[in-house]
Amino acid sequence: MKCRHRVLLAAPLVGLLLTQLEAADSRPNVLMIAVDDMRDWVGHLGGCPGTVHTPNIDRLAARGTAFTNAHTASPVCCPSRAAVMSGRLPSSTGIYGNGHWWKPHRPDLATLPVHFRRHGYVAVGAGKLFHHTVGNNPPGQWDAYHRLTFNDDAWTRVSKRFKALYPFTKPQPVPAGFPFSGLVLYSPEVDWGILSKPERDFDDARTIDYGIEFLSRRHDRPFFLACGTFRPHLPWYTPRKYVDLYPLDEIKLPEAPPDDLDDVPEAGRRLALAKADDLEKVRDAGKWKEAVRMYLASISFADAQVGRLLDALDRSPAKGNTIVVLWSDHGWH
Repeated sequence: MKCRHRVLLAAPLVGLLLTQLEAADSRPNVLMIAVDDMRDWVGHLGGCPGTVHTPNIDRLAARGTAFTNAHTASPVCCPSRAAVMSGRLPSSTGIYGNGHWWKPHRPDLATLPVHFRRHGYVAVGAGKLFHHTVGNNPPGQWDAYHRLTFNDDAWTRVSKRFKALYPFTKPQPVPAGFPFSGLVLYSPEVDWGILSKPERDFDDARTIDYGIEFLSRRHDRPFFLACGTFRPHLPWYTPRKYVDLYPLDEIKLPEAPPDDLDDVPEAGRRLALAKADDLEKVRDAGKWKEAVRMYLASISFADAQVGRLLDALDRSPAKGNTIVVLWSDHGWH
């Protein structure tokens, strides 16, 4: 490659990254960017049935290598992320659902940030990298970590479930006007709408601000910086400008064959159908295009945060000696 800005886009990356640690004094920095619940609805992957605006992820792909045949270790956030961050399958970590955490099962597991630290790197994290539930960022993983701050998510309202899973996060009330979708579905998490507040006040923007500030400084050791956005995970709350990218009358619905699950094992069918009633409610209410539109807007919002981080890297002292990795934990059905 003509530039030293090497780029990898894939999920099973741990082995690839660790081989870089053998270099001596010129060891590269690593910037890892995670996005949540993003399927192949990205411009350079061509999976969206209509137009999708992801200029920043596309320019990253154009600067390096895009892995187009990547697979997830699990279709659920926590086990998938534990797999990426440890290089081990759910059958090894003991993580199969979002209510699990890996430390009791593998107390001596050398995760990706720990491995970097053992090899002389500074390891700094921000946002959603491991799963954000309690126990999945135990002490000793990072030199510094900026916890994901839920300041606009409907499902952070006070509830027994919230207090059990997020005891270190102050619950917030649902936004005024909830539910913005006009539908009451299986969880307050399942909502979408435009929030009338500055983009800089969204939780993902604050995560990226932390990464930008880190990149602006000089560091006397190589660094592993990992930043994770929560979007395009539900709830699909975004500033208006990202929704305006997608006129409702131009939305193309995804193909949904009635026999789509016929070749899926029984456990997979149960998982896929567990919330099928909600999809029927969305369809019956005439809001399927609206929901797709808001998912697309959330993708573009996440893409904009990726762009801010890439621009900060290009302005930083680390420009020219940093490996960039972008991945998502799994797709979205």
